[in-house]
Amino acid sequence: MVWFKQLQAFWCTPPADKTQEDLEAALAKQVISDCPSTSTLSYGWENPINAHDSTLLVSVGRFHCAKFTVAKRLLPLDVIRQTVADRVSQLEAQQGMPVSKREIKRLTEETHFELLPKAFIQRKSCFVIWDWDKQRLYVSQTQQALLDHLSASLAFCIPGWSVKLCKPEQNIEKQMTRWLKQDDQLPSAFTFGDACQLADPKDRFCSIRFTGNELQSQSVQQHLKDGMWVKQVQLQWQERLRFMINPNFALSQIKYLDLDKETDEAEGAIAQFQTELALLGPLYREITEQLADSLGGIGEPEAPSTMAADELVRPFEDATPGV
Repeated sequence: MVWFKQLQAFWCTPPADKTQEDLEAALAKQVISDCPSTSTLSYGWENPINAHDSTLLVSVGRFHCAKFTVAKRLLPLDVIRQTVADRVSQLEAQQGMPVSKREIKRLTEETHFELLPKAFIQRKSCFVIWDWDKQRLYVSQTQQALLDHLSASLAFCIPGWSVKLCKPEQNIEKQMTRWLKQDDQLPSAFTFGDACQLADPKDRFCSIRFTGNELQSQSVQQHLKDGMWVKQVQLQWQERLRFMINPNFALSQIKYLDLDKETDEAEGAIAQFQTELALLGPLYREITEQLADSLGGIGEPEAPSTMAADELVRPFEDATPGV
């Protein structure tokens, strides 16, 4: 497993009649395959160790891990524009008159459809860990576009399950600002690192980044006194993790301080992965809970509704899920 460099947590609450065994069968509704030549996008699930293995989940106790992949055909707009321009020039030379806008639009659509099978396929993946006891998902990606595709896939694969972004009760930016200004005491399990981003709450495009700085320095504190807020700040959790915490409760730039990534290759890929999952699943649970507790908690998961991912899913009409 590539250890998470980013972490986003979600509630994932199954209906009362669903068990762990139902999860893999549900994900099998949308197994990723090669992106079709006539489609710009496809997404789905695969084995986290071997893409050719039909088993989608690797499990250790009540932690289950799968890999979610998005395949997208990349067709540069410049290529389409140049191809269309060349064809328009040829037609105008043959006809002796300008090509209409309607005809140019038709040529553009025709060219796109013609070139699409030759487009380069870009694949992006993330690991997803189900913490069955806590009814949570831990996702190794914070990029919104990929999370949107993930939520759409979950809505398709596990309808009736409640999927909701974990959010603490307190406003993260306000609380981080109070910690850094020392208006409130930073919880004892955490210490400040040496990086932060300050933003003007009245102008979100105005921000300042500090790296390699003592965060209690005069320059940082003066900006806080002038009314700037903390948008991101680096925290260290005990002697175990160092990370940036973001306003949406996402962790980024995660560094592992007390874990040895060297594993016994004689164990085999599956055994290595299970060892890492047994280690990382509880670790992500613990950091999520301790950080949430310091921010007022994240409440209890909502009961499942008939609409999975009610607050998270956005429609993707151009996607071809599970193709």
